Amino acid sequence: KWMDVRPNEKLGKENEETGELNYEMFWTGELEELDQVSFKDAAAKVLADFGANINGDMRECGCMISMVALPFRITEENAMELGRAMFDDFGEIREEDEEKTAK
Repeated sequence: KWMDVRPNEKLGKENEETGELNYEMFWTGELEELDQVSFKDAAAKVLADFGANINGDMRECGCMISMVALPFRITEENAMELGRAMFDDFGEIREEDEEKTAK
């Protein structure tokens, strides 16, 4: 099950050579129980649709919940498109946020 996407703290926010953003995508599960080749291939195909490239190996992470992380890099513009595809209200300002900003 997909859980989250966050900046890749190991690599830093931005790739100095390409200007692309470094992220990691997280799923629940145990790395050793996963068919890593098939999983990475499937993830690479989806990410490629948004111009993203996997830039490292999957790793085990999480403390209370076992998770798997997959690093990738993507342009800021394509990251916005990926966000819109993943979340219905991505990029929209909620009323409660507008009220906080107005104060």
